[in-house]
Amino acid sequence: MKRAVILLILILCLSVVSYAEQPEIRFDFEKGTDEWGIPDWAMGQEDMVGKSSGVSSAEASTGEHSLELVSDFPGNTWAASLVELDREIDLVGYKTISFDVFLPSDVKNDLMQARIVVTAGPWFYIEMREPVRLKKGKWTTVSARLDPGARKELAEWKCNTNEECLGEHLNSVKKITLRIEYDANNSQAGSPYDGPVYIDNIVIK
Repeated sequence: MKRAVILLILILCLSVVSYAEQPEIRFDFEKGTDEWGIPDWAMGQEDMVGKSSGVSSAEASTGEHSLELVSDFPGNTWAASLVELDREIDLVGYKTISFDVFLPSDVKNDLMQARIVVTAGPWFYIEMREPVRLKKGKWTTVSARLDPGARKELAEWKCNTNEECLGEHLNSVKKITLRIEYDANNSQAGSPYDGPVYIDNIVIK
């Protein structure tokens, strides 16, 4: 009986240590951009319309600041704007990643959406299969599971094969990206939008 109790205590201690090794990762932009910004490669590309990014106090889902992403969407074709964290990070043991995104109420269309993209392993570019539609004048939480398992992962993330999915390469994440998309085309157009989107409370846990 005593041996069983000791074994149980050891298991509980190991669980606590394992949990302690994976503290919640949070970016709230209260002290700066936290290394998030528009990547150089996106500047000058025709369908990438981000103009600038920086800390703002105009809107915040937590605290007093957020990351402001200013873009110039033409409205008559698909275009995107993005910010990314260009830093290697080990996400083994983490379950979810989420972003809060605020779309101003003066946007004159319902075609704005957001999608999480992760670059991992030998530079596999893995994006969410389904974007999240953004609500005007409100904060929208965009979230995805990091460990859904091979079968479910193929449904949630755009993976070429099981081996090229995110779950196989959580120990070698190279970039985390949030992409804001204007889902327009020749048959589905809207008004242009030249203005900000706010991003806050990025949480990996």
